[in-house]
Amino acid sequence: MKDRKSLQVALLVSIIGCCSYPLIAGLSLLNWQLFGELPLGNVLAALVIASLACLVYLLRPRNIYFTVIAWVCLLMAFLWFPVSALLAGNLQLLFSGDKGQFWTIYTRATVIISLAALLVILSIKLFQFIRLRFKQN
Repeated sequence: MKDRKSLQVALLVSIIGCCSYPLIAGLSLLNWQLFGELPLGNVLAALVIASLACLVYLLRPRNIYFTVIAWVCLLMAFLWFPVSALLAGNLQLLFSGDKGQFWTIYTRATVIISLAALLVILSIKLFQFIRLRFKQN
């Protein structure tokens, strides 16, 4: 079971890394049009956001608080693209008016909540690891 979880974590981290690089570097492949004039960059962004939320869910401590936070992260992440497309009215996510500002806030909130939750979870795991190591000595 632990090997399976490690494999899942490795896969999610790989997806986040591989999909984040073109977004951060601003590579021209982000504009490649997929089916229905959907840019590759939008697919990569959705994959990063969803993988980040899945990582939070997978690594969460088993208590009600972190479970709720993980579900909120998952819900926001998996609704990101449908909400984005509805706000923009197109798959290219080209916005007009105040809709673009709301989209920016929603996108940032989705990523920041997931990153903050992941940071807290990893900090808890690090402190548990350190405490365990000191108990053994």
